Amino acid sequence: MIFRTTFVILVGLFMVVSEGLPRQASSKAGVPFMKAWKYPAIENPYKKQAPVVVEEVNACTILPPESLLYIGWVRGLGCDSNGNLYIWDDGYTALWKLSPSGTVLWKNKYDSVHSNAQIRGVRGAFAVSPGGQVCIGDFPSQRLILLDSSGTITSNFKIAIKPAAVTFGKDGSLFVSGFGFMYQGPYVLEYSAQGVLMRRFCERDSLSRLADWSGNSGKLATDSDGNVYYSFFYPYRIMKFSPNGDLVKTITRTVAELKPPSQVGGVMIAKTGIRGLLTLPDNTLAVQVFLDKTIWRYDIFSTNGEWLRQVSWSELPDEFWFRYWAADPRGNVYFDMSSKEWQEVVKYKIQK
Repeated sequence: MIFRTTFVILVGLFMVVSEGLPRQASSKAGVPFMKAWKYPAIENPYKKQAPVVVEEVNACTILPPESLLYIGWVRGLGCDSNGNLYIWDDGYTALWKLSPSGTVLWKNKYDSVHSNAQIRGVRGAFAVSPGGQVCIGDFPSQRLILLDSSGTITSNFKIAIKPAAVTFGKDGSLFVSGFGFMYQGPYVLEYSAQGVLMRRFCERDSLSRLADWSGNSGKLATDSDGNVYYSFFYPYRIMKFSPNGDLVKTITRTVAELKPPSQVGGVMIAKTGIRGLLTLPDNTLAVQVFLDKTIWRYDIFSTNGEWLRQVSWSELPDEFWFRYWAADPRGNVYFDMSSKEWQEVVKYKIQK
């Protein structure tokens, strides 16, 4: 039986009256995600660049961002081995930690005023280790910032690329990649927790040009054995590497709806591709495939590269997008669900 609860957490600056109707998962093709609970739907004036003021609106106080009463813009999700959820808020340069039941455990700001981390912008490089360490990649300054499970900075160092994806290794090292068209050489770099560059791997080949043309970054994940996975936005290709960076396997799949980047008016446009890569607690690999504004597909593989099943979800309003996701130890999967005016974080259970 699936139970649904709602976290008392707000996204934006003030709450609208309605929470919105739950959206049902599609079961027409493959196995559906089953709704467990979702955050309330909250209007997000941050996206509209509304002025920040302190006033009363319908008996709901609007506070300045320093209050951290609300979340501005989700740019990263992660879970530790206890099932706690970490949310990176790029709108207010803040990190939230919540218990599995939704209780806010702590929330801290890491901008130039409140922290020496001085984080300026995250573009998807966010990871949480089983022990609750957090790695945040600051894109403009090309840095990785490490925090312990209480939010205290333990390391802060410069890297060779602008980070777009990061994941923890089994030994606590960090694997990071960027936007392929912005740098040369192997796609993946491994750093120690102290900032020492240990190795580079995932060499470019004849298909790399298509991946770079897409303008999107690859995604990273690690399994319980410490193996590292790197997925390309296009084509459908996932490279599995040993913890030492040796190529173990290449996973490919033919998806008719997946189209290569095309040139329109001198600009490369990539409308479909792999937007997410995640290892689940049962040591399977989940691949998030974006096919259209309302069509998202999730392929589940064994870590040996065997395709196991497909999860389809196509009954969503046109304005919704998924960008970030995370899995807890029980196999629940969190998504950020973004619309034009607000976003919510939704928790689902994959029904087998």
